[in-house]
Amino acid sequence: MADDRQAWVVRMNTGGGDVVETGISEGCLLLGWSGAEGLISCDDYEDFRKIVHDAHYSDDTDYKRSGQAASQLWLFVHEMNVGDRIVVPHPGVFYAAEVTGPAQYDDSTLALTTDTAHRRPVRWLNGGEPIPRTFGRSALISRMRSWRTVTYAGDLVTEIEDAIQIGATDAPTLATSLRQALIETTKQHLLTGYMDERRFEELVRDLILAVGAIDARIVPRRADIGADIEAEFSIGHLTTIPARIQVKYWDGQAGQEPVDQLMQAMDDVELGIVVTTASFTDEARQYAADQSSRTAKQLILVDGDELCRLIVDYGLDSVLAARIG
Repeated sequence: MADDRQAWVVRMNTGGGDVVETGISEGCLLLGWSGAEGLISCDDYEDFRKIVHDAHYSDDTDYKRSGQAASQLWLFVHEMNVGDRIVVPHPGVFYAAEVTGPAQYDDSTLALTTDTAHRRPVRWLNGGEPIPRTFGRSALISRMRSWRTVTYAGDLVTEIEDAIQIGATDAPTLATSLRQALIETTKQHLLTGYMDERRFEELVRDLILAVGAIDARIVPRRADIGADIEAEFSIGHLTTIPARIQVKYWDGQAGQEPVDQLMQAMDDVELGIVVTTASFTDEARQYAADQSSRTAKQLILVDGDELCRLIVDYGLDSVLAARIG
């Protein structure tokens, strides 16, 4: 069964706010869009999308936002299976679960303000206790950054199982401790070593290539397109997705300014990434999520901690030697 098991990242933040604690107490994954009744029995995607559009996006002149919502609900209703692993992100931690039943629509919740009519029963793993994000490898943590409500993570089943196992021990393994020490050391070198803005752009470009981009190039400053790096990612060797990347070599905290700068460079692309040595304020993360929802563009924020995890996990020894000295 493990070989066929899929995995998903599910964000449980509905129109009623954060509903993670409610989901844990009720043994369910909880999604919003409660006005879209009839999705459970609808197996035609065009009809499915129309239900979502008419219920929640009827003022929109196109299907861009409703299509994004419908695609995520479709995964939740029709693609998840019993036995699949679920990761639910929460600030600083995540929860893990196993799907135990089909999607349901609970109309008894419509009188409430929580917006949780779409549900799936689950068995919460690790006793329903949160697992520190530091127990997860960078690929899993990066996937948890997705702004989408439902994100496929079937390629990360092993990483999810490892994090659950570490969480169950109540303490990190030696390997986890050593990895965390490497991450902290890397962060200190990035901020205090032989690094400047230009070298940092080169490091990020090399990292983007290491994690799977087929092309990444630094934008000449005279071009001034509002982004520092242009990249392309391959999708199944059939097509490519262009991306714009804003790079900020900062200490402290980053607000919404780099998100605004990136948005100005994304008129013709759907994927944008902000990479910084700083941390992001909660307001900046919420602003990016709101902009993603409003424009149906994907915005990914990579802070200093996640950047260092990526560097350590992808083993960029030669890159670090060349960029930091």
